[in-house]
Amino acid sequence: MNLKNNKGSMAVYVSIVLITMLLILSTIFLTSNSVRKSQLATAIKIKEAYEKDNSRADEIYIDLINKQ
Repeated sequence: MNLKNNKGSMAVYVSIVLITMLLILSTIFLTSNSVRKSQLATAIKIKEAYEKDNSRADEIYIDLINKQ
C-alpha cells in the first residue's frame, strides 16, 4: 500500500492520531488539575489548624509563665 498516493487515508490517519493525542493530553490535564485542587484544600486546612491558637498566643504564654 503506497500511502503517498492515498491522501485521503493519510488525512484519516492524522485525524485519528490528533484526536488520540488530544484525549490523552486532556486526561492528563484534568487529572493534574484535580490533584492540585485537593492539594490546595489540604494546604488551607493545615494553615487553619496552625493558625487556630494564634489569637490566644498571649494567653497561653502568660499561663505558661505563671505556672513556672
